[in-house]
Amino acid sequence: MFSGIQEILVIVLIIVVIMLVPRLLPRGRHHNVDSAPDARSWLEMPRSIRLAVVLSVLWPAAAAAYFQPWKSDLSLFLVAGICPLVLLWGVIWMKR
Repeated sequence: MFSGIQEILVIVLIIVVIMLVPRLLPRGRHHNVDSAPDARSWLEMPRSIRLAVVLSVLWPAAAAAYFQPWKSDLSLFLVAGICPLVLLWGVIWMKR
């Protein structure tokens, strides 16, 4: 029963990790301890970006819980759960 939603949530988690890990890793060949990001670096991100990251996790999870694509048609979940995120990140990317 829950295997479908677990698979969707794992995919969402993988996408979020792929987007966030490069920001956490220090750049360059020589790393020192002082250059590692801390909690304050997350707070320095604009509020709109932090909101977009949170929505990128919560929106597909809520859409999956509501539409239950593992029981019915997957296309409705893709249109209502994934397409808004693609549009959101596309707008954010175009603004920068």
